[in-house]
Amino acid sequence: MLKTITILSLLLIAGCASTTKSYDNAIDFSIENDGTKGPRDYWLLTKNIIPSIPINVIKNGGYACAKVSFIISETGRATNINILKSYPKRAFPAALKKSSNGSRSSATSKNSYLTHDGITATFAKSVKKALKGSRWTATSTNLDLTPIKSMRTYDGGAVGVKSKSLCL
Repeated sequence: MLKTITILSLLLIAGCASTTKSYDNAIDFSIENDGTKGPRDYWLLTKNIIPSIPINVIKNGGYACAKVSFIISETGRATNINILKSYPKRAFPAALKKSSNGSRSSATSKNSYLTHDGITATFAKSVKKALKGSRWTATSTNLDLTPIKSMRTYDGGAVGVKSKSLCL
């Protein structure tokens, strides 16, 4: 009986620790506003991490993008990160290599993608990691460290490939 209670207690503690904090008081700049104030009136980006583009996108002369919403918390960190839109929608054919016997197998590098939406998932993961590593500092008008909800669009690709604005 004691063992069961201990296990249930540990599961309850683990479940509470993994919940995402609600930021109901966050000012929402992810939607249109009257234009009098914006995110830079509350937080300034002081450490910007750029997400890496999947190698298959670059090798194939392609392009990747992701539109993201997130909260800048009272600590100046991105949280509650949500991918709203991303491109490409499917893995490139080069993500699968033909072996010498003609069968298809995965490339062995960490940048190989076999899933239906593998490249997009990998780029989205890179975007989330970049946002988590970025930092914001409160402005002098944000002394109470008010959290805000914001959006960003990340894009990039092979040298010479122009942005296609597919995530706007």
